[in-house]
Amino acid sequence: MATPEKRKYKPTFKTLQQILLENTTDTLTGIGNRQYWKDSLEEMRQSTDPVAILIIDLNNFKQINDTFGHQKGDEILIRVAQILEKSLRPDDILARLGGDEFGIAFPVPPDQISTTPREVAERIEHNLEQSNQESSIKITLSIGEAVSKHPPSDLNTAISQADDKMYRNKQYKKREQYIDGAGI
Repeated sequence: MATPEKRKYKPTFKTLQQILLENTTDTLTGIGNRQYWKDSLEEMRQSTDPVAILIIDLNNFKQINDTFGHQKGDEILIRVAQILEKSLRPDDILARLGGDEFGIAFPVPPDQISTTPREVAERIEHNLEQSNQESSIKITLSIGEAVSKHPPSDLNTAISQADDKMYRNKQYKKREQYIDGAGI
């Protein structure tokens, strides 16, 4: 076996664009990664337009991995990324934040603050429902949404609010599942 000193490394030449793409793309799903998310939010902080934030988490992902294996779990993550992509406009920001958590951000016209994020969440749920009809493994998502009305000053607050709402939604779905499972 070759020792590290004896290995010959071939230099590879990549463009700056290739390197940037590799550093901001989630290798499993092909969507943006956490670094892409951070960079995109920094750009959005430069604007005064309201920004919608959605935080999405796959429910019972550990159970999926434990029951079907990690390869199937990876396929589920790819499926979720595709559902989310299908639900968004081309310029909306989509990233896998880590594990089974995803983030979405997009500008919102001031007169549509109260409706647009909810419409996107409903589109995601609709596309998820369609996907579940075509799959043997049914998945559910918990979605939290919030709007930063005055970026950059309240963007972090909106992210925290969306995250909190997602966790409350997740807890609600767990209780609902428990009650359904208990036959109540």
